[in-house]
Amino acid sequence: WDYNTKKLSCVKIFEKLVPHILKFSPNGEYLLVGFTNGHCKILCASDLSELASFRDSQESASHLAFAHESAYCATAHSDCCVYLYKLSTQQFTSTAEWLFGGKHRSHYRTIVGLMFSGPEAGPESKLFSIGQDGRLVEYSVRHSSDTKGLFITSAWTISQEAHPVGAMWFPFGFRGDHSKILISDDHFKLKVWNTVDGNCRSTTLAPTFSGPLDKLLPLRRADYNELTGKAAETVVGEDNAMTAESGQNMQLLNPPYDDGQFLVYATSERILGIIQLPLDGNAVKQMGLVAHPGRVAAIATSHEGKYVFTVGGADLTLNQWAVNTESVAAVSSLAKAADFDGIESYITMIEGGREGELLHDMKQFFYYSQLRSQGEKTTRARKLDGTIPVAEIPNMMCALGFFPSQLEVQNMLAEVRYSRFFETGRYVEKVTFEDFVRLYINHRPTFGTDGRDVVDALLTLMGDEDGGAGKIPRELILQKLLRTDAKGAEIGVPSQNDTDPDERLSYKEFAQCLKSLVQDEDAAIDDVLGDAMDPVSLARDILGFDDACLPLVEADCIADATADDVTVQGGESEAAVA
Repeated sequence: WDYNTKKLSCVKIFEKLVPHILKFSPNGEYLLVGFTNGHCKILCASDLSELASFRDSQESASHLAFAHESAYCATAHSDCCVYLYKLSTQQFTSTAEWLFGGKHRSHYRTIVGLMFSGPEAGPESKLFSIGQDGRLVEYSVRHSSDTKGLFITSAWTISQEAHPVGAMWFPFGFRGDHSKILISDDHFKLKVWNTVDGNCRSTTLAPTFSGPLDKLLPLRRADYNELTGKAAETVVGEDNAMTAESGQNMQLLNPPYDDGQFLVYATSERILGIIQLPLDGNAVKQMGLVAHPGRVAAIATSHEGKYVFTVGGADLTLNQWAVNTESVAAVSSLAKAADFDGIESYITMIEGGREGELLHDMKQFFYYSQLRSQGEKTTRARKLDGTIPVAEIPNMMCALGFFPSQLEVQNMLAEVRYSRFFETGRYVEKVTFEDFVRLYINHRPTFGTDGRDVVDALLTLMGDEDGGAGKIPRELILQKLLRTDAKGAEIGVPSQNDTDPDERLSYKEFAQCLKSLVQDEDAAIDDVLGDAMDPVSLARDILGFDDACLPLVEADCIADATADDVTVQGGESEAAVA
């Protein structure tokens, strides 16, 4: 289709094949088509003639990707495998041919993202895949072959509880900070991961208009040509051999990470929207609209960044949307001008607002953390500078009811320490109260954690080892949660991934936690847990979740329910609530 004239340009009919996904190459010469039966075909973009055909999988193609130089392409299929193809010129002919370059089953759950590195990351292309198993895998294109398979360079665990649902290459940032991937998950978080060291660079709250963001694309900025021209002038000045004309044709390898850049997103159902960068979780910089009555199957942007295209599901509709980023930029600019302390939009997301109990507690805990960091046992006058050490952040989070895992703490501290490294060349070692408010809003669970969630986790922990009694044996709890026994000896098996921090507790740490929970310094583990404990009692009586209940037994959740409200039919309880 010619989207300017709205006229049909060319048609390609596939017999006995159902196309499922399409991808154009960056140079505009190739169109990669994935089919539901595992077939993949590379077509000439101008006339849709077939250039190559592959059938290396029996499962539907789910993701396609091209390298920035258009000499490599990759596919991901429903069998959790990644496949690589290379454009090769034969030795005795000038004809270029697409050849199989290797495959690897890198994930044990559905692949949700597949991409090559951009030109800003260096001349050698790298391939990345992200799966719902919470793994980010990097492959070396150069070292992969049809005989050796896809060569894995690195693999990182990027989430434990949340499941990634979408991803994109994220080139924005300061010079030297361009090897990053943006990943969205089903906990409504957007996380930027550095692919050099595997650290999380930022975690921000995603739009919550509908479901999680499973489609992400960068939108070409309005001043792209102007910025490219400035970059070309700089390059021409540094290299006299390069002409101004050739400099104008170069790509913008250092896209600024500023408020002139936008992202396009879509959820699996109905919603299409844009987000203004830098990513900071500010709801004022986000918008969304209902693009389809049901499923949004795919999105794409025009080369010049003026239009966004969406394809529906059952509605059989392709929509073309004109994008006006100026309205979002104007709203965020006005909000920023009226924000005297830089956190007004975040305070609106805190229960009770500026006068609420939660913000009051945050101020009190922050003040106490300043005192604690200087030492509590002193009578000397103190000089407080309005900041706390980075090491105090996990304690602050726990005090406010958000209990991050060791992996989340590791990511949080890395995010803060590296937040200004590429601007100043120094690590951040202290944060202000405003910085902490933004950090708390972006990292805390989007919809909170209730007692039922805890009981669900305990039931998963229990598995089939309760012997039908419906209780968790004390030995099973200790086996799952401890890394050392009472004598300090190592027990159990550490994390399967050596890059993951060990989430288990020592015997001493676990004993101290129980003493704090039951508020008894003389309490022993055996006395508190007994021989066995049911999940609801453990969550409600020890962990303090008053709303703890079994997932499918509504009567346990209703404080005022009487015996007359519950009827038992065929061994199943049903609660009738007026």
